[in-house]
Amino acid sequence: MYITIRQTEAQSMRTQPQDIIARLEADNSKLAKQAILKEAMEEGLDEFFEGVRMALDPLVTFGVKKVPERSDVLTGQGLIWRDFKVLANQLINRELTGHAARDAIELVMSVATVEQWNGFYRRILIKDLRCGMSEKTVNKVAKDFPQYAVPVFTCSLAHDSANHEKKMVGKKQIEVKLDGVRVLAVCKSGKVELFSRNGKQFHNFPHIIKEIEADAKDFGDQRRTLMKQDERAVAEVKVIDEPVTVIVSQKGWVRVRQSHEHESQQFTFKAGDALYDTFECRTVDQMLGFGTDGRVYTVSVSELPGARGDGSPLTSFVNLAPGSQMVAYYAGHADDLVLISTKGGNGFLANVADMFTRNKAGKSFVGLDKKMLIF
Repeated sequence: MYITIRQTEAQSMRTQPQDIIARLEADNSKLAKQAILKEAMEEGLDEFFEGVRMALDPLVTFGVKKVPERSDVLTGQGLIWRDFKVLANQLINRELTGHAARDAIELVMSVATVEQWNGFYRRILIKDLRCGMSEKTVNKVAKDFPQYAVPVFTCSLAHDSANHEKKMVGKKQIEVKLDGVRVLAVCKSGKVELFSRNGKQFHNFPHIIKEIEADAKDFGDQRRTLMKQDERAVAEVKVIDEPVTVIVSQKGWVRVRQSHEHESQQFTFKAGDALYDTFECRTVDQMLGFGTDGRVYTVSVSELPGARGDGSPLTSFVNLAPGSQMVAYYAGHADDLVLISTKGGNGFLANVADMFTRNKAGKSFVGLDKKMLIF
């Protein structure tokens, strides 16, 4: 016997994986799917997300092309996750192949209920949950539940050097980009599988697989490169805290000049443009821009261009909402109090920190009735 089957007469009161799949399948809303996944994560349904990871991780393959669907009236007594996992791991490690794999799958299928098999277990083995959910959907919710995140398949891509001229400095090794298919080979227990750069498994290069497997057998040893999801690298850039003056034009062009107490008359602008205002602040402060739709956008002062030339439009640093325009600006410390008012006469005080956002699309901050912001 290849696996041991345990039968269970009653299902746990915990939410069943196939029920979650059914809910995800029944609702096309992305937000609704995220809410369903969040409920499952909060409930701590480890078995469900372990199955989801098997189905969505492209490096997990079972080596079976056809998995039967239950269509009989009689149903099994129920298959616990632990026993299905034994089968899945044997397929992943290629301990079961060919007829042995087929027989083991049919045995497990006979024990599972129709709902379990067709709604969850079978979908894992065919690597298609059929509920409109990708690893991106899961990982977006899993930011607060990292134990349920699905590994992301990535690889280096070729880029046109003409678009990165600043990086083309010093000695470089240049490789001609050839036409064809980029194929990544993964060798497990002497068996080779081929993947595209997007994680799709290739089955149409058997001659290449045979050659790599032969080389691995003849020249390979126990030294293996462990393939696992890389930790996300975080680059921390320290900003030197020093005084600067932010210069803003009436058309929203911004630039930064070192130190304070500059004469505003010395600043020049493009034809048809003029000075909006200058803000004496520091490099660690924030630049605020207010849109006609009541959204506020923030850019670090340290990211603004220097005083040489005319600078750059503030809109080039953010994703301005369609139909909106920048109408007011401010740069200062997080504790600064700013008076915000509309042309209708309504206004209030707010700290710069309250208006800060890392989202390039800004955030809604002022409710407007087609009135533009003013300070």
